[in-house]
Amino acid sequence: MVEYKGEINILKLLLKMDGINISTISRKCAITSGYVKKYVNMLEQEGIVKLHRFPRLTIVELNKESAKYNAIRTLWGEEES
Repeated sequence: MVEYKGEINILKLLLKMDGINISTISRKCAITSGYVKKYVNMLEQEGIVKLHRFPRLTIVELNKESAKYNAIRTLWGEEES
């Protein structure tokens, strides 16, 4: 279950820019990288995002096979800012 505002901001950003790294998420959402890692790990446990880990880089993308993906896209996918 998505509980924190930071998780919501990360999900909204991932809908706009799929496949981005943790430092970019941190910059664009104005959240420290420690909290981004915490939120992303919680979202990964729920099956909402997938992580691709490389030696010095972690790419985060939405899990489009997840049943929750359609609900997230319906809630925030049409929003433009």
